[in-house]
Amino acid sequence: MITFNEEKFPVVYVYIDGVNTIQDLQAYLNRFDNWLSRQECFGIILQQKFPQQAQDKPSKEVKKLEIEWSKQNKHRISKYCFGMAIVIDSKEFFEKWQPIASQSILNMFGCPGQVFAAIPPAEEWIAKQIQDAS
Repeated sequence: MITFNEEKFPVVYVYIDGVNTIQDLQAYLNRFDNWLSRQECFGIILQQKFPQQAQDKPSKEVKKLEIEWSKQNKHRISKYCFGMAIVIDSKEFFEKWQPIASQSILNMFGCPGQVFAAIPPAEEWIAKQIQDAS
């Protein structure tokens, strides 16, 4: 299941609970497209709950759509997204992704990114990205 909180725009919050379905991904990509269409800078804090479930049941269709969409929109993302902070609620997955997240997010989306173990440091990092972008 995926939910959104856009009340603090230009920072948007995305919450993914477990396995990301094709419908969840489509909702996320539609919202992402809306954020890009504003032609204003924004940042994303994405919280992944139960990442083990997401890894155990990956969907090739979901991954393929995400990769294709990010390739098609990478230029727009790099222009308007000043940062993507991913919060992973698992020590094991945090330790796995933390060393490679920055480069992986930059390669896939064209914007700075980082992985965090909790929301507060993710918010601090996003706030710094906003300052640096100004």
